[in-house]
Amino acid sequence: MNRDLQQIVRELEQSGVPHKIEKGTRHLKIFVGGKLAGILPKRSSKTSNIRAQLNVRAQVRRAIKDEARNNKSAPPSQRTG
Repeated sequence: MNRDLQQIVRELEQSGVPHKIEKGTRHLKIFVGGKLAGILPKRSSKTSNIRAQLNVRAQVRRAIKDEARNNKSAPPSQRTG
């Protein structure tokens, strides 16, 4: 597991929101709360994809915040977490 994916997984686990990472042929799909949050290439060169990796981390962070916001506004019987 590369360092960027480890950081994303750590953030997901610390947030406590439901998440899933699916392995595709060339990409990893990151789902937060049942919604696609980002797609990370499996084989990414650190030098050529630095901005893409940072963008995926930002997308995941936004999805975590959105999921947390949705869970707070939902009635207790409909909360997913």
